[in-house]
Amino acid sequence: MPLVATELSNRGHDVSGVQYKQGETIGSIPIDTLSTAAVRTPYWAGQWLLYRKWEPKVKAYVCGKNPDIVITDRRCMVPTIRGAVSAGTPVLGVVPGLGFTRFNPRYLQPDKTPTFRHLPRSAQLQYPFVRSLHNQHDQWLKRADNVLVVSEFLQTCLRRTYGVDSEVVRTPVVPETIRVDDHHRNAIAMINPRRELKGVHIFLDIAESMPDREFLVAGEFGSEEHKNRATALPNVTCLGWVEDMRAVYSETSLVIVPSLVEEGGPRVICEAFVNGIPVAGTTRGGIPEFIGDGGETVDPPQDISQWISTIEEIITNYERYSRNAADRAKLFNIDTAISTIETVCRNAIQ
Repeated sequence: MPLVATELSNRGHDVSGVQYKQGETIGSIPIDTLSTAAVRTPYWAGQWLLYRKWEPKVKAYVCGKNPDIVITDRRCMVPTIRGAVSAGTPVLGVVPGLGFTRFNPRYLQPDKTPTFRHLPRSAQLQYPFVRSLHNQHDQWLKRADNVLVVSEFLQTCLRRTYGVDSEVVRTPVVPETIRVDDHHRNAIAMINPRRELKGVHIFLDIAESMPDREFLVAGEFGSEEHKNRATALPNVTCLGWVEDMRAVYSETSLVIVPSLVEEGGPRVICEAFVNGIPVAGTTRGGIPEFIGDGGETVDPPQDISQWISTIEEIITNYERYSRNAADRAKLFNIDTAISTIETVCRNAIQ
């Protein structure tokens, strides 16, 4: 959303933002904070409570500001839609992933309606809150003037779960901010190893099984176990937090996305393609449709021998995969995405 706000502002639109906790800044765009008192609760109970607190604040804020349209995404999307609708203001929901409705990250069916027996124990203990959140999603997503998603996978999930139609606008990137001029192409990279479900253990298994290949990891590890294992491998370089990802892509020949969770549309694939870097990923969520012919997919994700053969296949035919990747980067063009969003907003306002 910061990127969308920035590009809309650059095109001459009067853009301002609102957040539920202090911290976000977007250049010169004014950001207001509508504070909500922090209460220590289990996650889904806390989400339910946030919805209760956020909606009336947003309604009052929108009534005071009187914007032409509200654009909202992620954690506070549904109560923001509710607040905007209650204030009589057009509203556009943007869905980059399933985080707001991922009650069970290991449940891989397109209909995400929560059922008690398919929930993890923690969500079962919070089941009344889970059902209430789902019912609010079901009611208020339909009330948005339009919903945008970044992949056909998400489009299917919203249709099957909530009966909501949506429009696909691919994850946008600004090529000038990520493109590298000087490529060394030495290493096989994984970006963002912070969660187990991102498949960091799979990446480390691959690296351990391919000692003659160089690997690198960008981002902070979510566990000391994975960090210690990575630093112990002589062919793995751990970069930690990286401010400018061009430093990573300049050293990268191939990006691995070994995610076990259903990604809506990983930005790392778009950024890799801008640099003509092929991608090998799992078949979860929107990963396969993003990769297309700019790489290959592996299924099941835990099959390390298949990962190795896939990596060797891409490296052997590198020029073809790199050319395809660079060509697919056009799908994630920021100008196309922003023009679509402008059109959707104009239609909603009219």
